[in-house]
Amino acid sequence: MSDFALRCTFLCLISGGALGALFLLCKVLRMGLGLGKWAVAVLDILFCLFASVTAFLCALAIDSGRLRFFQAALQLLGGVSVVLVFDPFVSKGARGLRFLLEKGKRGFPHCGERIRSLFPEKKRQKRSLRRRKSWKKSEKGLEKLM
Repeated sequence: MSDFALRCTFLCLISGGALGALFLLCKVLRMGLGLGKWAVAVLDILFCLFASVTAFLCALAIDSGRLRFFQAALQLLGGVSVVLVFDPFVSKGARGLRFLLEKGKRGFPHCGERIRSLFPEKKRQKRSLRRRKSWKKSEKGLEKLM
């Protein structure tokens, strides 16, 4: 194997491993902080943008911007291997982080308020009221028909 091919192989594996580590970091944020649907969607979009920029820069460094099969395969191999090796540890760590944050909310209420202010929850309307109103409307409509 030539020196250039060896460097390309390591570049692709390392960039794929970095993307796998970034994926696990996003998982920690998602699980540990208990982010909502919108925050998870934003994290996913940012991860996809970063992954595409990384693949493009890697292709630019290797072959003037043309994506080669070995590059994509090695990046995928690097990312999947990092995720498979470190995922059990990251999942336990995220659950531990979630536990500590919940414990911090109970033990230090002012800290819990600060954390909750970072991720506000939407107030949901009660559906039962809407259903009751629509039921009354349908009763009136039935009375008019009879």
